[in-house]
Amino acid sequence: MANYEAQFEIHIHGDVPIRPGVTYAQIEEALKPLWKYADAKSLKDATSLFDEEPGIEYDAQKRVLALCWTVEGNEDFQNTLDEACGAICDLSAEGAGIEVSYFDNDDDDGQDTFGLIFVGPSPEAIHETQRLYMQEDLTRLLERHFDKGEMSEVIDAVNRLFARRLVSITQGQKLARVDFPSGGHGGSKGGGKRHLH
Repeated sequence: MANYEAQFEIHIHGDVPIRPGVTYAQIEEALKPLWKYADAKSLKDATSLFDEEPGIEYDAQKRVLALCWTVEGNEDFQNTLDEACGAICDLSAEGAGIEVSYFDNDDDDGQDTFGLIFVGPSPEAIHETQRLYMQEDLTRLLERHFDKGEMSEVIDAVNRLFARRLVSITQGQKLARVDFPSGGHGGSKGGGKRHLH
C-alpha cells in the first residue's frame, strides 16, 4: 500500500497462543495481509515503525505469536486486520485479545481511538476470552469503590449477559463486528500511548 499522507500510526499489541504443529511458513502466510500492507517482502521485513518495538515475532518453542507492531495507514487498514485475524483464528490454540490503537497524525483536531479484537479457534473460545477480559476490567473498576461481596452482583449480571450471547452464537446468529477507527463497539477515544518494551 502507498503510505503517502497516512492518517494514522496504527499499533497492534497482543500474544496469541498457537496450536501445535503450526509452522513459521503458515504464520507468515496468515499474516501476509499485514506485512503486504506495510510494503514488506516478507514477515521478517515487516519491522515496526518504531525501533524500540519488537514487531511481529513467533516463538516456536513457546508457540506464541507476539505482536507489538506499528504501521502507518488509513481507515482501509481495518479490512487488512480483519483478514489477518481470520487467518490467525485458524492457527490459534485458544482465545486471545489483540489491542488496536489508531493514533491520529492530525495534530489539530485528531482523536486517538483504542479497542480490542478477539481471536480464537472457535466462536465459543473467542466469547469466553471476551467474558474474561470484561470480568477483569469490571473488577479493576469496581474494586476502587466496593468490596468483593458487593462486586459479585455486577459480575454475575455480566456473566448472565455473556451466557445469553453464547446461546446466540451457538444458534448461528452473527454478532456486530467492532469497527475502527470510528470508535464503534468496544472502541474508546482519548489519550494513550504505545506499549514500550
